[in-house]
Amino acid sequence: MFTDIRNTGQLPNWIGEGVWADLSSAWVTLEFRKIREQNKQNRASDCRGLGSSLHTSGSVPHTEHR
Repeated sequence: MFTDIRNTGQLPNWIGEGVWADLSSAWVTLEFRKIREQNKQNRASDCRGLGSSLHTSGSVPHTEHR
């Protein structure tokens, strides 16, 4: 959701102007871009040959997925 908002650059009606200003200034920092890139790499990583990250926990206990 925030990725779409960040990419469009348009202020949604449910975000206040002060919050929008804070978000906009945070999104352009080098620190944010580094974290975003690291998270992108983490999601794309191939853990134990299972392919990229999948949300498979669902209702099954996490220990059964390993």
